[in-house]
Amino acid sequence: MDIPIQTIVEVVQKVQRPIEVYIDEVVHVTIHKQVEVSQPKGGAGQSIIGTLEVYKRDFFENLAKEETEESDAASEYDKTTQANRFQRQQRKGCQRRTS
Repeated sequence: MDIPIQTIVEVVQKVQRPIEVYIDEVVHVTIHKQVEVSQPKGGAGQSIIGTLEVYKRDFFENLAKEETEESDAASEYDKTTQANRFQRQQRKGCQRRTS
């Protein structure tokens, strides 16, 4: 099952923001209740955000690379198609002259 790249990008972006908001709210409520906030509690959420950001960055790097390769391949295809058309026209011209 192939999932369009744009769909993946949208899902990552939609998931990342609510997690950030939730973590901010949890930390804010915890601080206002005057409960000591330990590093592991906030660290776990920040770790998830950090991981998502790394995935997002890597994804966009790979996306750019793939789009460049696709563009190069399309350009090569266009050049080959144009060369083939020229060769066919040359052959037709030669066949007409010999007929």
